[in-house]
Amino acid sequence: RGSLLATTQAGVVRDALVTAGHDAELVIVSTEGDRSDAPIAEIGVGVFTAALREAIADGTVDMAVHSYKDLPTATDPRFVIAAIPVR
Repeated sequence: RGSLLATTQAGVVRDALVTAGHDAELVIVSTEGDRSDAPIAEIGVGVFTAALREAIADGTVDMAVHSYKDLPTATDPRFVIAAIPVR
């Protein structure tokens, strides 16, 4: 996602991966929640994560970084929460 918070969080993870010797780049994924002007309560559940899941599933990206507190409670069995960075 392209918000300052999202790019900052993803940048922290990218920097940790690079420091550990991995190639990593940020790919901005636009979500329905980013594009809509409607209140979140009106646009539904998962509006910030559906496009991220699709990008992983179709191979556009290898992983996604998202605020843990904002993840939907219904999980998708195709994906795992592989890491939680230090706060």
